[in-house]
Amino acid sequence: MMVVLPHYVSADSGNLLDTTLVPNKMIANTDGIIQVYPKDFNDTVDNLVATSSDSSIVQILSVEKDAIHNVFNIKISALDAGQATINMAAPGFASLELPVTIYSDSEAPTALLIKATPQTFSTSGPNAGYVSVETVNSDGVPTPVSSDTPIKLSISDSTIAGLAENQMTIKQGSYFATEKFVVTKPGTAKIFATAPSMQPVSASVTINNEAIPYTLQAYAYPPIVNVAQNSVTYVIVQLHDSAGNPVIAKNDIPISVRIVNPNDTSSVNTSGQSPFAQVNSALMIQKGSYWGYVPVEFTAGVNATYNVDISAKGYTISTTPATMTVTTSTTTTTGTTAPGSSTTATGTTTTTSTTSASGTTTTTSSATTSGTTTSGATTATGTATATSTLASICTLNPVPTSASQVQILAVAQNFIMDDKTPCFYPLPILATGNSELVGILALKDSSGYPALAKSGISFQIDSSDVSTVSIPSVTMGYGDQSALVFARVGNAANPVTLNVVSGSPQQVTPVIAAPSQTTSGLVADSLLTTVLPDTTFPLAVYATNNGALSLFKNDFEALISPQESISPIQLTVTKGEPIFLADETLLKSGAQNIAITTPDYSSSFTVTGSQSKPSSIMLGYPDQIFSNNALLFSIELLDDKQLPILADKDIDLKLVSSNPSILDVPGNVSIKKGSYYATFDAHSSGSGTAEVAVLADELPLSKFDVSVTSFTPVVSISSNDHADNNSPLTVTTSTTYDNFPVAGLHVDWTVTGATIKNQDSLTDKDGKATLSLVTDDPNAVSIQASVGGGPYQTVIATKQVSINQPLLSTTSGQSAQNSSQSNSFTVLGVSPILFIIPGAAAAAFVVLKKKNMLEGISERINITERFSGMMGKTSGSHER
Repeated sequence: MMVVLPHYVSADSGNLLDTTLVPNKMIANTDGIIQVYPKDFNDTVDNLVATSSDSSIVQILSVEKDAIHNVFNIKISALDAGQATINMAAPGFASLELPVTIYSDSEAPTALLIKATPQTFSTSGPNAGYVSVETVNSDGVPTPVSSDTPIKLSISDSTIAGLAENQMTIKQGSYFATEKFVVTKPGTAKIFATAPSMQPVSASVTINNEAIPYTLQAYAYPPIVNVAQNSVTYVIVQLHDSAGNPVIAKNDIPISVRIVNPNDTSSVNTSGQSPFAQVNSALMIQKGSYWGYVPVEFTAGVNATYNVDISAKGYTISTTPATMTVTTSTTTTTGTTAPGSSTTATGTTTTTSTTSASGTTTTTSSATTSGTTTSGATTATGTATATSTLASICTLNPVPTSASQVQILAVAQNFIMDDKTPCFYPLPILATGNSELVGILALKDSSGYPALAKSGISFQIDSSDVSTVSIPSVTMGYGDQSALVFARVGNAANPVTLNVVSGSPQQVTPVIAAPSQTTSGLVADSLLTTVLPDTTFPLAVYATNNGALSLFKNDFEALISPQESISPIQLTVTKGEPIFLADETLLKSGAQNIAITTPDYSSSFTVTGSQSKPSSIMLGYPDQIFSNNALLFSIELLDDKQLPILADKDIDLKLVSSNPSILDVPGNVSIKKGSYYATFDAHSSGSGTAEVAVLADELPLSKFDVSVTSFTPVVSISSNDHADNNSPLTVTTSTTYDNFPVAGLHVDWTVTGATIKNQDSLTDKDGKATLSLVTDDPNAVSIQASVGGGPYQTVIATKQVSINQPLLSTTSGQSAQNSSQSNSFTVLGVSPILFIIPGAAAAAFVVLKKKNMLEGISERINITERFSGMMGKTSGSHER
């Protein structure tokens, strides 16, 4: 228990409260504690009061003093998901506001997801598809229902499409169900799904009179540009077929590019809305090529977000971001190219985005629209996903980016001149045998922001197969942030790995496609938006013609890879059904890039696996820990999104402190099934840092460095330097810190040469403790006081007390026989005759004084009085 000197303060003196939430992250319908204590260890808190800004989310149950941990406990109950502020105040301290976020129960389904496959049809092709509905929790993780759950289906325009059944049931223990739908005439219809206590969701299907044209896919690399000075980024546009692969243009394709600030209400022109962003040249995909680019020039400006809008007559436009799967040792970030659609509609769209610390952005949207869709202007299906394993700096996304709109984010900040971390943004590649634009190389600083080249420099990008992709040196001039990357591409679409040579190596596996002589393609896609790993899910395989559902011309074998991610890896596809459904099992969590290969086609798609299971551990404890304290720690389970998660079974955790003399923790702590955290008492002792390792089955090793602070008091002992044997002696110890007395510290006495009669075990308000004893050693008494406690280190003070020698008698031979007559004696070995002779008396006095023996002698025989008496008698004798 920490004991401190009472210290009355006022808020003007800057005395502050500190808090620890137990557990760190709370789930709805659970209880927790807010521990409140002073930041300064010399302060004490009394009469704490607390209120909640929203008692429907966080209710305060009680405010109590916790004597064991020397804190105030505000006991709270989390009633619902959301955020509330706990307001706290105590006399002598500044008031404090603590925001508390309450998370939803991860085991309960709270929302629906819906997906229609395919999304695009033509009047000349097959007319049947599938709609799937799945249940997810508040984190978007597939969550099985605890009982049969009916899902009501409806359609916005039954003349365009119809449902085989108007209701489906998600069975107990499952998380999805599917139903067929058919299309009947050109147009766009929405399929709606509703369930009790959940928001309705919808998916769109489009039917065209004819197959859609090719899609123009927009890119903006690098997506973040530093506009602290003049700078350049690039807008790249590729021509894609229905499978999302690059395709050669048969004619020149002029493309209009606009850089639009959606927050600026001024007029829009081809060069952009703002003088800060300019597109000063035309973008053209030339006949015989599949890409074109235009630089976007920024003058020194301010922080802003610009949407990239493109248009071209006769082509479907996609400004949905086309990103890549990024893999590091700790983080997986996923994106899938999904060429967008061009429609005319009115309505309201609500988008909610959550961006993690790693830069991963999850976006969900609900929309209500009405209007018309121009024939031939619909979403093309297909993917173009690259995989990159790179240094953590390249994965940093310091500014949130949109998941639904290609954007350029301009940041105005102090720039760093550097050349250590070039980051490669790859583009889909077509095996043409020509020189092609394959990506953008951009510099980043350690925070993920753009860096500027500190000098003219060249970067090397090595290829695992130079016959497939060979990249010459990429040069950047002084002050550049990025550079175009061109490569000599071979005629075969062989797998290749590109390695960016730098102090932070980056490995990229780009998507390479072979030129297609037709507009037909093969599409493989999960019927589900998100898949629960280690369970089966329906995989749809179908043919397309210019993006619309088509028919298989014959049976074929399809190989699916990698086998570490999905099973089975071989399918026999028959031509009987327009859409071939296979039951596949996803073997891993996270976004998995899956390839499908047939004798005539190769394509790729992404399946995202997500599950609610503990993946890490959080240890909760005060930010500032003083020595010699009993401390309340919490240990909590988190999922892969670092959110609290309930345990589906009892979890035993083993705790090990690297230095128990600094911090002592229990060896075992259990989190029970249905809970998500546990608390335990730890004890701090010495000053320093101890590592607490937490181990558990099926969870990675977690390590936490806990620092303990202590203070060194000044301790002294005062008493007489000399004492007689068998006489009482009083000893006092005094303890101060920073020249102030310290009360309440433990005092342990150790004495040799004396018997303790009474002792104080704690320092009083003046920092003192007293020891009473009786000497019993003829030579010396040794005294030791060990003082410490609370945040104070133990300090040892010592004292040595000398014992005065006793008066000795001379009794031997004849002197003993005549002693009664002569009455001769000695005083500490000095003959009293000296006191009779004035000169000798004076000399003896000097001797006794030097030996510090006079005081003891005088106490025994009152030598001063006797000496004065003898001097008087001597004087009288002389007078006579």
